[in-house]
Amino acid sequence: YPFFSRLLILYYYWFSGGVEYSLSISLGVLAFGHAAWAIDQGGWRRVAGAGIGAALAVIVGGMHELTGMTLCVVLAAAAGGAWHARAKGRWVWLALLAAAVAGLLINVLAPGNAVRAATIGEGHNLFTVAVNVAKDVVYEATAWPQDLKLWAATLVFLFTPALAERRPSWLAASSISYRRLTLAVWPTTLAIWMVVPAWAAGWRLNQRGVDGCYFLFFLGWWATLFAWTPVLRERLNKLALPARGRWQTAALTLLGVSMLLTGNTPKTIFALRESAPRWHAAQLERHRLALAAAEENRLETVLPAAL
Repeated sequence: YPFFSRLLILYYYWFSGGVEYSLSISLGVLAFGHAAWAIDQGGWRRVAGAGIGAALAVIVGGMHELTGMTLCVVLAAAAGGAWHARAKGRWVWLALLAAAVAGLLINVLAPGNAVRAATIGEGHNLFTVAVNVAKDVVYEATAWPQDLKLWAATLVFLFTPALAERRPSWLAASSISYRRLTLAVWPTTLAIWMVVPAWAAGWRLNQRGVDGCYFLFFLGWWATLFAWTPVLRERLNKLALPARGRWQTAALTLLGVSMLLTGNTPKTIFALRESAPRWHAAQLERHRLALAAAEENRLETVLPAAL
């Protein structure tokens, strides 16, 4: 029982931390989405969209420092770009930025946060930061763009005009180059997740940190692709590829095959076909031996390994 209870505590710690990252990033996406939608609206719809987005931005800033900082950087870039271009509804971005900063300040300045910071590792060492960030880039980040599923899904996007046509009007009409802006903001958000833990505590990315950072990489990939869609589609049109529908079908086929044959799918299939039956048989045998010991009034028995 003590071992099992320790496992529960450990699993709850990592599960709750993972949910905190995924949930806060997802809420940040919703906040950004409400702002992007509100700008294309008018009257009370714009105000309502901005209000919902601002409420979500406060929550995101208060959930976790890394996510709050990331949202502030993204909203600051959006607000700066919209203000520079004198785009319509630019006050929406400023409202969300102010809300995100307020939520982040509540988080950072909370008394308990300072107590917690005093109990974790050794930080504030530039050499440690450089070494840890380099390891995170080499051992984690370099593998992310090598995913065949990601490239197959990108081809599906490029060969499906209906997806590209869903770009908001302000993104197309603005005089500022959001393409260059996304290329600057995307690596900045990833750097926040690698540099801040290394500086504050001397840490490398743990597994939940890797998951959160990959989530941002994934979002940044599609945001950048969305911003660069006109340029990429123009290049594709210059190639004059015949039978565009066939290319779309080929991309979809490649995506389906890559989802089945790469990543965790083969491991899961192997576990279901090989490991799971062995584990089930071992559990049945352990149960049989325990019942036999109880019937014979034996206080001790030897059970086989469960795995």
